[in-house]
Amino acid sequence: AWRDVVPHRADAFVGHFDVFDDWLVVEERSGGLQKLRVKAWQGPREFLMDAADPAYVMGIGNNPETAGGSLRYTYSSPTTPTTTYDYAFESGVRELRKRDPVLGDFDPAHYVAEFRFVTARDGTRVPVSLLYRKGTKLDGSAPLYQYAYGSYGLTSEPSFRSGILSLVDRGFVYAIAHI
Repeated sequence: AWRDVVPHRADAFVGHFDVFDDWLVVEERSGGLQKLRVKAWQGPREFLMDAADPAYVMGIGNNPETAGGSLRYTYSSPTTPTTTYDYAFESGVRELRKRDPVLGDFDPAHYVAEFRFVTARDGTRVPVSLLYRKGTKLDGSAPLYQYAYGSYGLTSEPSFRSGILSLVDRGFVYAIAHI
């Protein structure tokens, strides 16, 4: 009587999951990003949570009540400090619960985040997130600070790092290779 609830997909890695009375939430890595897949136990309703940014990371938050009609999750991007939301399954309404403060005069409108694939020497397509200040030329003249980690199923996430803003404000392009 076994049945696949989350069938194997070669293009996705399941990291975590949370079970609710009427819903299943799966934290998956696909397309180079950590996403949340929401699946109704009854009916064909299944979707990925929306993201406001091209490069981001989502994670399942603390959800102690299985009967709850909402999901608590975290979201971050190179231009968005870690933010906690509650998402109502039935209505689709997302409610902001908390956003980490950023010291100084940080304004996300001053920055651009991108998500691209680059081809390595061996032909492998590697996902890369970029962060740079608006107006920075991407013609090779700006200095580049590249960071990467990838081992044991872990990778460098495209999350907010206030410490990198000082370099970006001085004209650097910050690249995170998601190995």
